[in-house]
Amino acid sequence: MRDPHHDILFEPVRIGPVTAKNRFYQVPHCNGMGYRDPTAQAQMRRIKAEGGWAVVCTEQVEIHPTSDITPFIELRIWDQADLPALARIADAIHDGGALAGIELAHNGLNAPNTNSREVPLAPSPLPVATWARDPVQARAMTLADLDALREWNRIAVRRSLQAGYDLVYVYAGHGFSGLQHFLSRKYNTRTDAYGGSLANRSRLLRELLEDTREICAGKAAVACRITVDEGSAGAADDPGISRAEIEEVIGDLAEHPDLWAQGSPRVCGRHRALGRGEGGGDDPLRGLHRRDRAAPGGAAEHGRCDGNGADRGPGRRARAARAAGPAGPRCRQRRSGRDAARGAGRGRPPARAAGRAAAAWERSRRPRDRAGA
Repeated sequence: MRDPHHDILFEPVRIGPVTAKNRFYQVPHCNGMGYRDPTAQAQMRRIKAEGGWAVVCTEQVEIHPTSDITPFIELRIWDQADLPALARIADAIHDGGALAGIELAHNGLNAPNTNSREVPLAPSPLPVATWARDPVQARAMTLADLDALREWNRIAVRRSLQAGYDLVYVYAGHGFSGLQHFLSRKYNTRTDAYGGSLANRSRLLRELLEDTREICAGKAAVACRITVDEGSAGAADDPGISRAEIEEVIGDLAEHPDLWAQGSPRVCGRHRALGRGEGGGDDPLRGLHRRDRAAPGGAAEHGRCDGNGADRGPGRRARAARAAGPAGPRCRQRRSGRDAARGAGRGRPPARAAGRAAAAWERSRRPRDRAGA
């Protein structure tokens, strides 16, 4: 017999044009399967849906070859060839009785593009901000680049709907999103319409939200995952995102997404911020999103933020297939990809990587058809 105070958690809630059957929501989290093991991932997501979650989401999904975070493995929506894998995951979630969410991402400074060989794109010319501290320089995006990014996002949103997703994310969190880099004076030193004032720095976020909402109108909900601060505890000399700024952004764009969600303030690589981590201070998004949610029957979903963006799910395919209930096993950090990155030269296989990491690296180098991307 459950406490009556918890009854509201089991009531349906409307999110834009869709309705979640209860308040248990599996936020996007990486799991190491991605484009390489979509069937295993589909099974893992299905198990969560069958366990009672109302919404089950993917990890971040790269929208273009300029957003390549190899050797880390996540989903891609670079071209039409990626749709069968994405549709398989959405279908599995629906078969389990949940709504399917997809987190579209352009990783900006967090994408060294060691597989695609594209020049990384950023608000300003800076070294990439990756866990492996890759010796790669990003170039500042031109206005033509920004127009292209908006088109890549529009194409990815249409493909997401084609694959059957009910909720589409605009991702601006965890230090891994180009949108966060535009919001932050730590990375954005532009003097044009996309830099300087907070209104200018949030312009690209506004444009992508508007584009996504226009395409999804009546067909899918729109969510925005955003960093609340960059963890510097209000240091006077720190140019990073502050809570006060993000509260202003959320106030200004409040009605653009159907759902706001908090991304941790983590900043990676050579641009790492000092100070408190996620959970410090009050949550301005309290009630809209919590990282750890109680699961039906009293369990809680466990997640850990990694260098790929969101909370990691089960660390191994075998565990994913055997995961019990909506919570699944506690997550484990997978280090093989990061170790491979440290031992790898630019575009060359890692000399001393473990056999499994080396094999994964080789598989990630398969040629891709970029038509329509």
